[in-house]
Amino acid sequence: MWLGIGRWLVVAVGFAGSGYGLFASARWVAGLVETWRGRGMPTWPNWRK
Repeated sequence: MWLGIGRWLVVAVGFAGSGYGLFASARWVAGLVETWRGRGMPTWPNWRK
């Protein structure tokens, strides 16, 4: 019984960790884009013109 609970706990923690990783990387990318827009440094997204 405890083995089954522990296995599902590990699965739930793994899903939570991967979800948080996605969230954190999305926030990091958003911050990077904001920094680029504020400084106007690189112009490689030329397709937006």
